[in-house]
Amino acid sequence: MDIPKWYAIALGSLILLYVVACLFFAIASLIQAYGKLYFLKYLFYPQIPRYLRRSRKTTRFDVLILLAFLIANTLALTIDIKKDTDRFIKRSGLISVINLMPLFIGGQMNIVASRCGVGLRAYTRIHRLLGRIAVLEGFIHVVASFSSNKFNFRTQTSIAGLIVST
Repeated sequence: MDIPKWYAIALGSLILLYVVACLFFAIASLIQAYGKLYFLKYLFYPQIPRYLRRSRKTTRFDVLILLAFLIANTLALTIDIKKDTDRFIKRSGLISVINLMPLFIGGQMNIVASRCGVGLRAYTRIHRLLGRIAVLEGFIHVVASFSSNKFNFRTQTSIAGLIVST
């Protein structure tokens, strides 16, 4: 092949690449606009009925986030356990402590939340949810530890567990 043919192929492929990129970006912006509209219309704005909730404004998106958080915690507790109670006891305690970490940060997380655009109502709701889940997982840890019948009150870990559980 000679040089003019290579030049024509290169120039034509650059023009074709530009046209395909413009079409791709136009289609992507259209999908983004309709996706945002769908998200706001069907998930973010509609509230669940009043007889299913206690607070004033709970949306479908809030319920979806809550379910995702509960499913993630459940999967973190149960994946790869296979009837091994010692691993379940250690994992439930560790997951409980991991969920307690954002609660111990306290006021400093408020700065991060305000920078990310999280409102005070959503921040307090997340804070309460994390606290309840951490307490529930701690309770699961205590029940699993006492049901394993392997506690010895002469070891420091058993004494510390007994003190923390009361």
